[in-house]
Amino acid sequence: MATVSHGIDAGYRLTVREFPGSLEIVTKCINHTLEQGRSRDQGIRGKSRPVQLTEEEQQLKEEENRVRSVRRAKQAVRWQIQRLEADHLLTLSYRENMQDVDKLKHDFDRFRRLMHARYPEWRYVAARELQDRGAWHLHLAVKGRQDLNYIRTCWYTVLGCLGATGDNTLGQVNIEAPRKRFANAGNWKAGKLANYLTKYIDKGFDGLEHSSKRYWASKGAPKPVITRYWLSGDKTQIILDTFDIAMYHGMEDFPSALHQSLKHNLIYMQGLRSPLIISGNGIL
Repeated sequence: MATVSHGIDAGYRLTVREFPGSLEIVTKCINHTLEQGRSRDQGIRGKSRPVQLTEEEQQLKEEENRVRSVRRAKQAVRWQIQRLEADHLLTLSYRENMQDVDKLKHDFDRFRRLMHARYPEWRYVAARELQDRGAWHLHLAVKGRQDLNYIRTCWYTVLGCLGATGDNTLGQVNIEAPRKRFANAGNWKAGKLANYLTKYIDKGFDGLEHSSKRYWASKGAPKPVITRYWLSGDKTQIILDTFDIAMYHGMEDFPSALHQSLKHNLIYMQGLRSPLIISGNGIL
């Protein structure tokens, strides 16, 4: 394995994130010029002077910022779901064409308070989806079996239709069973559920205020253990080292998700962790 002791001598940086039941590994080519520029911006070599941008350059910068915001939000949702080990998908919807984001926030806040009144340890990761008709609804990644009757009671209480049935209800509650190709003992794998939920992050993104949060997540889930390696060598060696480190940290068999950029300057790997692996102690 061609690891080096310092990033200055490395061509790639590999980051391992160990979640309770899964691993996520990112191997990325290091742009030393960019890293140096970031160091300057952070004050190591003094802040650079602001540059006056043209209108076209400003629009391009805003679009780049939007793309980065979407990417960061998706990344955060994926990590939160894996921290939670979520295995069920809960959907809360409105019968009316509800397009008010502030109302969605308010209604969800009331709903989660009602849920916590009976289940104080109830945890979730929620992402809102903008439907084609313009209405909002919520998808939640949750862990374990859910009390569907109580969830309906909470949501119908929020909507003001408790006791209603059929077409008289003002919304719907659905707990989706895992698809067979994603199933593991009747549950979603957290990584697959994360991929499913993150696709809603950028739907309607442009229509939201800049400060609006793209997702909500409960607190209390354990943080991942993060380990970084500095690698050197040709692209073939980097790929081999990435797999070796994944196995060292306990990834089971072949990864459930594996992506490489065309130039092999970015490798993403995600998979289940062996239950025999204790965090921080690899097996050779």
